[in-house]
Amino acid sequence: MTIKITVETGDVYFGETFASIVRQMSQHYPRGETKREYMDATARRVRIWDEVQIRTNTPEEFIWELHRVGVITEILEF
Repeated sequence: MTIKITVETGDVYFGETFASIVRQMSQHYPRGETKREYMDATARRVRIWDEVQIRTNTPEEFIWELHRVGVITEILEF
């Protein structure tokens, strides 16, 4: 299976797992964060900017939550 996501900036990420996509996203804007740190920091930014809480228990949940709040505009699994 391949997963493709598109974020609101137009950036596109491909991967075989949600974890690999989160890893790519964390490396795109390098801050030296682990996947966990990236997910938690992104959740804090979403809460500040959009006043919405997102869950970050797993990479898959994180991706779907970003889709729910509009940060990710498209998720395709093929």
